Amino acid sequence: MSGIKRLVVDVLIPNNIPIDELSLKLSKTKGAEGVDVLILEVERKVEAAKITIEGDDLDFAAIKEVFHQTGASLQSVDRVTCGKRIVG
Repeated sequence: MSGIKRLVVDVLIPNNIPIDELSLKLSKTKGAEGVDVLILEVERKVEAAKITIEGDDLDFAAIKEVFHQTGASLQSVDRVTCGKRIVG
């Protein structure tokens, strides 16, 4: 496949959602082979995170649905890598 291979997003995660739980849910979406969650800032009710998901033909709609189900808020899409191989 030559769909989305890497997706980097900024997300606000509610403090009551453990990042390991969110990571595991994201890793189970179609095409996902690896998930990295980096907490950038902790506030009273949310954590600002940079999330990188890599795999083959990632399902962006399913990823957004995980955010919706967990109460996380997608702030921005910072990087998308597509094609036959990962560049950069």
